[in-house]
Amino acid sequence: AFTVTQDALCTFSIAPTSQTMGAAGGSGSISVTTGGSCAWTAVSANTDWLTVTAGSPGTGNGQVSFTAAVNATGADRTGTIAIAGITFRLTQTAQ
Repeated sequence: AFTVTQDALCTFSIAPTSQTMGAAGGSGSISVTTGGSCAWTAVSANTDWLTVTAGSPGTGNGQVSFTAAVNATGADRTGTIAIAGITFRLTQTAQ
């Protein structure tokens, strides 16, 4: 006989799911909520100006820290960070 052990189905939530930041840039954080043994990662789709600085990869509940560079483009811009398949959206205003 043998036994198969499976982890419980992992569900994830993040808060907030979006944020607006001024042109000067800065830092922020996103809370991740999930089961104790559920692993996750956070990946920026806009690594040239939106950077994950801490917290990834994680297991269980955690927090992702990020920084956004100065927006000198002259236009508002939007960047995203994918956390456990959920999209966080950062809108950064123009100077």
